[in-house]
Amino acid sequence: MLSPSVSNHDIVIALMPDWQTTDLNNFEYMSGGYSNRNFSFEHSVSGETEKYVLRLPQGQQPFVDRAAEHADGMRLNNEH
Repeated sequence: MLSPSVSNHDIVIALMPDWQTTDLNNFEYMSGGYSNRNFSFEHSVSGETEKYVLRLPQGQQPFVDRAAEHADGMRLNNEH
């Protein structure tokens, strides 16, 4: 589980080291996560802005297969 003192900006930069923290904006908590804390945010570079979702798992949950979620995410990413 992640420390509450780690900022969302720091987490995104750790996952995407080529990004700059100054390019990240509009973090908003998304309610309704069963086993994750979810946030939407925007990444802006050269006048172009894209919206993303950051899912922060909150430990192992019954009936949640993180490996399958990762594989599905990778498959979907490769389709675009």
